[in-house]
Amino acid sequence: LIPEYKSVEAGLFFYTQKHIDKFNFSGGARIDKKGIEFNGLQKNYGDIAGSLGMTFEATNDLIFKFNIARGYRAPNLSELGSNGAHEGTNRYEYGNTNLASEKSLQFDAGMEWSNEHISFTGNAFYNNVTNYIFYQKLLGNSGADSIIVNEDGEEFFAFAYKQQNANLMGAEFNLDIHPHPLDGLHIENTVSIVNG
Repeated sequence: LIPEYKSVEAGLFFYTQKHIDKFNFSGGARIDKKGIEFNGLQKNYGDIAGSLGMTFEATNDLIFKFNIARGYRAPNLSELGSNGAHEGTNRYEYGNTNLASEKSLQFDAGMEWSNEHISFTGNAFYNNVTNYIFYQKLLGNSGADSIIVNEDGEEFFAFAYKQQNANLMGAEFNLDIHPHPLDGLHIENTVSIVNG
């Protein structure tokens, strides 16, 4: 399914945090380099990922949060160099040596409120991913599924790795009711919504 390969990866990161009055600031960055060699090809990737975040403690019961983050992911060997049957998924996979690194920019905000009997959290996010890597079923000349038959007569649907920009947005809410003096009783509900 995947060819023999050599891979070298290195990364360097830092993280810092600062508390000022009711604000807590945090941030970090990471730089990565990756080299992968297979089938006579040498691919090199590298980029910077990082995030900046802030929390504001409005009261003892209420906290607001905001974060911005930039992410990066180099394609892996399966995505780059596959050429064979993936027995566990009934797919014949074709890698794509032209894949670029995925990059994302995410914004998220949230709030937490709690008292002796009730806790509530709400978070929302928006994530823009450029060069999102995915596999797609291939179609034959007739428009039907492309099927590969191996020497044992087994049939596999043909898939190839592709890239496209993607946007994800969503929210999550959690309500926890824990009335005192009934410390062992918790009524909790969580709702998540994601649109991509």
